[in-house]
Amino acid sequence: MATRSNNNRAVGDEAWSHFYRIGATAAFVTIIVMISEIVITFLPGGGRVAPEEVTIVNWLELFQDNWFLGLRNLGLINMIAVVLLIPTFVALFGALRADHEPWAALALVISVAGAAVYLAGNTGLPMLALSRQYAAAATEAQRAAIEAAGQAMLALGESHTPGTFVAFLLIESGGLLNSWLMLRSEYFARATAVAGLFGNGMLLTFEFVSAFVPALFAMSLFIALAGGLLSLAWYVLIGRDLLRLGRVVPAMRVA
Repeated sequence: MATRSNNNRAVGDEAWSHFYRIGATAAFVTIIVMISEIVITFLPGGGRVAPEEVTIVNWLELFQDNWFLGLRNLGLINMIAVVLLIPTFVALFGALRADHEPWAALALVISVAGAAVYLAGNTGLPMLALSRQYAAAATEAQRAAIEAAGQAMLALGESHTPGTFVAFLLIESGGLLNSWLMLRSEYFARATAVAGLFGNGMLLTFEFVSAFVPALFAMSLFIALAGGLLSLAWYVLIGRDLLRLGRVVPAMRVA
């Protein structure tokens, strides 16, 4: 019975060792996606503006002028990033489950729930459709109806507003919990945990300020920049640690 149990454990660990490499690859690809977001910010029209300074007509006209920038400003790149990170979330659960399984499971559930809430609440594609209807509208009454529908969508899905706060709260809380567990794990470097704690903490602070204290939005962008750079470092370090962990099980099996 013991031999069979050990064999089953070895098979399970071998499966996880492959998935650690998948999770690491997903983290590295996410870094490229996040860097593209930073690059777009410095392109003409790519800078962040306080949400209350942009009207629904501005949004509809933006989609007509540049549909990609409209989708990006309503979270397209964030959507790609959270989808890519799902394998990384699962790999982190696999790495942390040995000593902290209940907490690691909770971190996974929170992170995936946050991703699901964000994806379900994103209004980029519906806004693109509304912008086309707005351009084709023949009367002021039709335009007014479309503007009202668009305003309702923005209340739900405009980034850095109360409408998206819950999604970011879940995602970044999951990151904080994972980082705290990394501090107590032998499989992750202390630098990885510290980068995750500060990066996710700063991004969560930014989301709170931008959603509920809009007067400080401009100031909070500096917090977002610092948090974003630390998050980039966190994903690099997570990828490195997961790759290293993915080599541990095969090496132990050979030994």
